[in-house]
Amino acid sequence: MVNAWCLVALALALRVLLKRPLFTAGAALTLALGIGAGLGLLAGLALASLMSSLLFDVRATDPATFAAAVAFLLLVALLASAVPGLRATRVDPAVALREE
Repeated sequence: MVNAWCLVALALALRVLLKRPLFTAGAALTLALGIGAGLGLLAGLALASLMSSLLFDVRATDPATFAAAVAFLLLVALLASAVPGLRATRVDPAVALREE
């Protein structure tokens, strides 16, 4: 179980980090992905017993499977955000402003 003082220290560190002017969108995205992956991993471990009847020749708490699933989902999230971003960089800003 997580110690309450660890949560207090994490909240204070996050508050200090958010007040810094150099806190960029990339850092926020990295923080969100880390928190999301961590919560997903915890939920996956909690629900592993329900999934064990659907798995064939793999343990429900196999670390390699969990790591592969997290890596795959992070790759999908990266591609889902990179493809529209790359497409937006090819558009001339003047043309985009005229069309709106």
